[in-house]
Amino acid sequence: MRPYSSVQPLLAQSVLFGHSVQGLKLGFMHALLFSGVLFSSAVYAADKAPVAMPTTTNLNDMAVSPKPQRPTVKNNIELVSRPLIAGLWAMTIPQVSCVEYYNFREDGLFVVKSAEEWSLGKYVYQLPDAEAMATTLPLLTMAIQYDSNVPDCSGNNVDQSGEVQRQYVKWVDSAHIKFCATEDGQQCELGLRKILP
Repeated sequence: MRPYSSVQPLLAQSVLFGHSVQGLKLGFMHALLFSGVLFSSAVYAADKAPVAMPTTTNLNDMAVSPKPQRPTVKNNIELVSRPLIAGLWAMTIPQVSCVEYYNFREDGLFVVKSAEEWSLGKYVYQLPDAEAMATTLPLLTMAIQYDSNVPDCSGNNVDQSGEVQRQYVKWVDSAHIKFCATEDGQQCELGLRKILP
């Protein structure tokens, strides 16, 4: 059998619904397409040597034969829940020219950089129940696991390892939040702006 690249246009004799169509000159790919999909075909090369082609059953047999099962395709789409607060935030300390950076990672870990101090730990961002959504702010709980115990933006040199801090989060807009002391959004003295998503 000759390789595909050397096959010249083919002369096909096709049978469709019992009618013969002769003398139809087709390219090799067209002949394959027609012979494998709807037609029962015999295909000949230019030198009239038969070329083996796959054939299907006639249309009447296809109606009674069972339909082939579709292969099971693995779904590669994965939905990931991302906390609304995830991202890099900056808080300017008003009394001094210093910025604290809060990096809330998607996996529930956080890192805080305040002047020379580094703190890291785990956080949970909880939305209120649906009934309380209109009157209660989301709660951010941060459990500090490590503190470098060097001066922070406020000049404090306190090891906060093991502390748990809770703030209510008031969203000003999608890039600005305030940390509040109460769930109703009062006493919101600290503001953060989003640097990176």
